Amino acid sequence: MSQFLIRLKHWLHYNNFKGNYHFVVVILALTFLLTSVPILEKFFIASLIIGILIYIFIKHKQLFFLSITITLSIISVYFLKIILYNNAKEVLTQKLIVKEVEETERYQKVILSNGYFKYLYYNKKDSPFLVKVGDIYYIDGRVVKQNKESTPHGFDYARYLKYQN
Repeated sequence: MSQFLIRLKHWLHYNNFKGNYHFVVVILALTFLLTSVPILEKFFIASLIIGILIYIFIKHKQLFFLSITITLSIISVYFLKIILYNNAKEVLTQKLIVKEVEETERYQKVILSNGYFKYLYYNKKDSPFLVKVGDIYYIDGRVVKQNKESTPHGFDYARYLKYQN
């Protein structure tokens, strides 16, 4: 381990990174924050990130390239998730595995998954087939997306489900 630390201290860019790693941490935190806030705040956070990146570019070019690499990696994963989420099929014909079952008096709340998406299904208690965790089902059906919130600034069930994956 000490050999590694000695080599790190003699590395060409060590002195540039030594006192400035906090910039990378701030960029990382702001980028994660950028992916989870509403659209209006996204513009503010994005302009803040751009301002910090310009400052880093002026002061430390190597740190700038490290920060850009981290930021672009996180944002590309975020956009990939958005693309996959928005392209979920409306007609569902596939094999799904039961991940969770919540029992009530009148129905079973069943969460099914294909490995990428989760689907919520309500099974009536008087149904001849009661669902158990680990069961595999072949489903033919139609996916119904949750409506948006009904009252301004009220509870948004669709957003809640999205953040619960």
